[in-house]
Amino acid sequence: MRHTRRGLPVARDEGLLVEKLGDETVIYDAVSTEAHCLSAPAAVVFAHCDGRTTVDELVATASERLGEPVDSRVVLDALAQLEERNLLVGPAGQGGLSRREVLGRGAKLSAAAAAVPLITSIIVPTAAIHSSGPFMAG
Repeated sequence: MRHTRRGLPVARDEGLLVEKLGDETVIYDAVSTEAHCLSAPAAVVFAHCDGRTTVDELVATASERLGEPVDSRVVLDALAQLEERNLLVGPAGQGGLSRREVLGRGAKLSAAAAAVPLITSIIVPTAAIHSSGPFMAG
């Protein structure tokens, strides 16, 4: 079991296939059969959710890796979107804050930032769907 500080985000690794494509990261979740494309900021946040890195440290790391200032609203939004897609182990918190507090804090900082999709997700069809023959509209 990983050593984590209470409330700090931890990226899920079981049942995930993670592939880096340029600045973005594509994650296939074998449990939900969903594929998630993480934008560059979300990819940096996901890669550094190790249970020891605070939100402030995620902001600094994202700014450094992306070569431009990253606002804490973007990191909080990325954490919320990662959690919504079950890509984090347990709730995303900031020094013991609950998920609701993190989401509320992000919403208070900027409703517009929360509307920006940092992660795009699709459901991947199973092999059974393909073996049933071509789809016919009618």
